[in-house]
Amino acid sequence: MDFSLITISCVSCILLTFLVEPTIKHPIIQNFILILICICCLYMLFYGINLSVDWQSPIDKINIEKQGQTSYHRRGGIILLFIKFWPYILIGWASFLLYAFVPTLFIVVKGLFSTKE
Repeated sequence: MDFSLITISCVSCILLTFLVEPTIKHPIIQNFILILICICCLYMLFYGINLSVDWQSPIDKINIEKQGQTSYHRRGGIILLFIKFWPYILIGWASFLLYAFVPTLFIVVKGLFSTKE
């Protein structure tokens, strides 16, 4: 169940990031998208922290010969590094997206609740 939620959360962050700019003329839709991005990022952040506490890399169980064969191909080494550092990638990506979108969300929400004269 956790794997499906984290997959949905990652894909949502990727897709919703591209929808923030086109919805600039519709602040209600933009607010909704920003809130969804923040929720997905918070889930990814906490999931990455939870994984990193007891993370055992699946790469450690592979013998040297198999690992060499996998990394011999074009993208094999990059994929192995991605799998090995998955919790830390989640934490970094979620932190970056929160850093990028939370100030924008605060500005938009502040504009909605300010009194217009």
